[in-house]
Amino acid sequence: MNVYHATPDSKLKYLVHAWQTGGTRQVAWVIKDFWLVNFYKTLINLAGSQTESDFCFQQTRLKYLDHPYNITRYTERRIELPLAWHYLESHKSASNILEIGATLGHYYPISHDVVDKFEQGPGIINQDILHFQPKKKYDLIISVSTLEHIGWDDDQKQPDKILQTIMHAKQKLLKPGGLMMATVPIGYNPHLDQLLKHQSHLFNQIYFFKRVSVFNLWQQVEQLQIDNYRFGWPYNNANAIAVLEIRN
Repeated sequence: MNVYHATPDSKLKYLVHAWQTGGTRQVAWVIKDFWLVNFYKTLINLAGSQTESDFCFQQTRLKYLDHPYNITRYTERRIELPLAWHYLESHKSASNILEIGATLGHYYPISHDVVDKFEQGPGIINQDILHFQPKKKYDLIISVSTLEHIGWDDDQKQPDKILQTIMHAKQKLLKPGGLMMATVPIGYNPHLDQLLKHQSHLFNQIYFFKRVSVFNLWQQVEQLQIDNYRFGWPYNNANAIAVLEIRN
């Protein structure tokens, strides 16, 4: 359950849903996350402006994105979104682009195809990605904090669905020579973590970032011991993320 989706009028619904799905333990988790987010907001507001406005990715400086939608200033979206946009900007010549999960359109002007099983909106293709069979293939596929939910947040958990999705995207959706880029939080979906740890050969490249400050600053690291990072602790939401590259 990601607190950055919650608005003041939806917190009660989150608590009710938490009780229905996980009982007192899940309710305690949600309350802890609400408290942590408010705590970090207070600290950051007291500090005034951020001490750093950008971060380094492969010798390139990218600006953090502080956006009011889902309050990116306090979550991993602050770094994931500019990373994804960097890939899009680097592939401007790509004629066919697909986004798995309707995310970027909330923050940037987009014109590419978007597949999202649940979110309603203009131009969004409402299909399970495993059932998506387009007539064309894509030069670039982008996904921001979506893969970790596949097969994990469903009513019935399907541990293998994340691997099936990755293979489907590579074999059925990506052009020869195409690139798939995805950002995922570490510690949210244990099956995805195990995939990154034990089947890293599925990816052409994995870049890791860890959160290094209460002020939501991030640093790229050469290698990450996934078992050492928890989702939601010590900072709210992700404390480490992976940037995945898959090439055909």
